[in-house]
Amino acid sequence: MNKPKLHLTSERNWMNDPNGLIYYKGKYHAFYQHFPYATQWGTMHWGHAVSDDMVNWTYEPIALFPSKPYDKNGCFSGSAIEVDGDLYLYYTSVKYIETEEDNWLLSEANKRLEKNGEKNTVSFDDVMKHFGISESEIRNVDKGKDE
Repeated sequence: MNKPKLHLTSERNWMNDPNGLIYYKGKYHAFYQHFPYATQWGTMHWGHAVSDDMVNWTYEPIALFPSKPYDKNGCFSGSAIEVDGDLYLYYTSVKYIETEEDNWLLSEANKRLEKNGEKNTVSFDDVMKHFGISESEIRNVDKGKDE
Protein backbone atom coordinates (compact mmCIF):
# COMPACT_ATOMS: atom_id res chain seq x y z
CA MET A 1 0.00 0.00 0.00
CA ASN A 2 1.27 3.48 -0.86
CA LYS A 3 1.17 5.88 2.06
CA PRO A 4 1.00 9.66 1.80
CA LYS A 5 4.33 11.40 2.33
CA LEU A 6 3.01 14.41 4.30
CA HIS A 7 0.10 12.88 6.17
CA LEU A 8 0.31 10.66 9.25
CA THR A 9 -1.46 7.34 8.85
CA SER A 10 -1.61 4.41 11.22
CA GLU A 11 0.93 1.67 10.72
CA ARG A 12 -1.93 -0.61 9.71
CA ASN A 13 -5.73 -0.94 9.95
CA TRP A 14 -8.30 1.66 11.02
CA MET A 15 -7.29 5.19 11.99
CA ASN A 16 -9.83 7.69 13.22
CA ASP A 17 -9.30 11.27 14.39
CA PRO A 18 -6.14 12.58 16.04
CA ASN A 19 -6.16 13.23 19.78
CA GLY A 20 -3.40 14.43 22.05
CA LEU A 21 -1.05 16.19 19.64
CA ILE A 22 1.84 17.52 21.68
CA TYR A 23 5.48 18.57 21.47
CA TYR A 24 7.13 16.86 24.42
CA LYS A 25 10.80 16.49 25.36
CA GLY A 26 12.04 17.51 21.91
CA LYS A 27 9.69 15.28 19.87
CA TYR A 28 6.27 15.59 18.28
CA HIS A 29 3.80 13.02 19.60
CA ALA A 30 0.60 12.17 17.77
CA PHE A 31 -2.00 10.06 19.52
CA TYR A 32 -4.98 8.98 17.45
CA GLN A 33 -8.09 6.84 17.66
CA HIS A 34 -7.23 3.48 16.23
CA PHE A 35 -8.70 0.00 15.77
CA PRO A 36 -5.56 -2.12 15.34
CA TYR A 37 -7.30 -5.40 14.47
CA ALA A 38 -9.13 -4.65 11.21
CA THR A 39 -9.53 -2.08 8.45
CA GLN A 40 -12.98 -0.99 9.66
CA TRP A 41 -14.19 0.94 12.68
CA GLY A 42 -14.17 -0.99 15.96
CA THR A 43 -13.57 -0.59 19.68
CA MET A 44 -11.29 2.43 19.82
CA HIS A 45 -7.74 2.28 21.11
CA TRP A 46 -5.19 5.08 20.92
CA GLY A 47 -2.31 4.66 18.51
CA HIS A 48 0.89 6.61 19.09
CA ALA A 49 3.54 7.92 16.70
CA VAL A 50 6.60 10.09 17.37
CA SER A 51 8.51 12.40 15.01
CA ASP A 52 11.42 14.83 14.99
CA ASP A 53 10.09 16.73 11.97
CA MET A 54 6.36 15.86 11.54
CA VAL A 55 7.19 14.17 8.22
CA ASN A 56 8.97 10.98 9.29
CA TRP A 57 7.11 9.05 11.99
CA THR A 58 8.05 6.14 14.24
CA TYR A 59 5.18 4.02 15.50
CA GLU A 60 5.07 3.34 19.21
CA PRO A 61 3.05 0.65 21.02
CA ILE A 62 -0.67 1.25 21.59
CA ALA A 63 -0.97 4.09 24.12
CA LEU A 64 -4.50 3.38 25.41
CA PHE A 65 -6.76 0.37 25.09
CA PRO A 66 -10.03 -0.63 26.76
CA SER A 67 -9.03 -2.32 30.01
CA LYS A 68 -11.52 -1.17 32.65
CA PRO A 69 -15.27 -1.77 33.01
CA TYR A 70 -15.96 1.93 32.34
CA ASP A 71 -14.06 1.97 29.01
CA LYS A 72 -14.86 -1.52 27.76
CA ASN A 73 -16.38 -0.12 24.55
CA GLY A 74 -13.54 2.21 23.68
CA CYS A 75 -11.09 4.99 24.43
CA PHE A 76 -12.40 7.98 22.50
CA SER A 77 -11.58 11.69 22.19
CA GLY A 78 -9.15 13.30 24.56
CA SER A 79 -5.91 15.17 24.88
CA ALA A 80 -2.29 15.00 25.98
CA ILE A 81 -0.87 17.47 28.47
CA GLU A 82 2.44 18.01 30.19
CA VAL A 83 2.43 18.58 33.93
CA ASP A 84 5.70 19.13 35.77
CA GLY A 85 7.65 17.38 33.02
CA ASP A 86 5.37 14.31 32.84
CA LEU A 87 3.07 13.46 29.93
CA TYR A 88 -0.54 12.57 30.72
CA LEU A 89 -3.35 11.37 28.47
CA TYR A 90 -6.97 12.22 29.16
CA TYR A 91 -9.69 10.47 27.18
CA THR A 92 -13.40 9.84 26.99
CA SER A 93 -14.15 6.32 28.16
CA VAL A 94 -17.14 4.54 26.64
CA LYS A 95 -19.36 1.85 28.09
CA TYR A 96 -22.57 1.23 26.20
CA ILE A 97 -25.74 1.16 28.25
CA GLU A 98 -27.18 -2.33 27.85
CA THR A 99 -29.94 -2.24 30.45
CA GLU A 100 -31.77 0.44 32.39
CA GLU A 101 -29.70 -0.48 35.45
CA ASP A 102 -26.55 0.39 33.47
CA ASN A 103 -27.69 3.99 33.25
CA TRP A 104 -26.37 4.76 36.71
CA LEU A 105 -25.95 8.46 36.07
CA LEU A 106 -29.61 9.02 35.21
CA SER A 107 -30.76 6.70 37.98
CA GLU A 108 -28.63 8.45 40.63
CA ALA A 109 -29.69 11.92 39.48
CA ASN A 110 -33.37 10.95 39.58
CA LYS A 111 -33.01 9.46 43.08
CA ARG A 112 -31.54 12.73 44.33
CA LEU A 113 -34.31 14.73 42.70
CA GLU A 114 -37.02 12.53 44.22
CA LYS A 115 -35.37 12.35 47.65
CA ASN A 116 -35.13 16.00 48.58
CA GLY A 117 -35.78 18.19 45.57
CA GLU A 118 -32.10 18.70 44.79
CA LYS A 119 -31.07 19.76 41.33
CA ASN A 120 -30.98 16.83 38.93
CA THR A 121 -27.17 16.67 38.77
CA VAL A 122 -24.40 14.29 39.73
CA SER A 123 -20.89 15.58 40.42
CA PHE A 124 -17.70 14.38 38.77
CA ASP A 125 -16.58 13.06 42.18
CA ASP A 126 -19.81 11.02 42.42
CA VAL A 127 -19.10 9.44 39.04
CA MET A 128 -15.48 8.67 39.97
CA LYS A 129 -16.59 7.11 43.25
CA HIS A 130 -19.36 5.05 41.63
CA PHE A 131 -17.01 3.50 39.07
CA GLY A 132 -14.20 3.04 41.59
CA ILE A 133 -11.80 5.30 39.70
CA SER A 134 -9.06 6.77 41.82
CA GLU A 135 -6.47 9.40 40.98
CA SER A 136 -3.91 6.60 41.05
CA GLU A 137 -5.48 5.16 37.88
CA ILE A 138 -4.52 8.16 35.77
CA ARG A 139 -2.02 6.90 33.22
CA ASN A 140 1.38 8.53 33.28
CA VAL A 141 2.63 7.94 29.74
CA ASP A 142 6.16 9.21 30.34
CA LYS A 143 6.80 6.66 33.04
CA GLY A 144 4.93 3.94 31.12
CA LYS A 145 2.92 2.78 34.08
CA ASP A 146 -0.15 3.53 36.13
CA GLU A 147 0.62 5.73 39.07
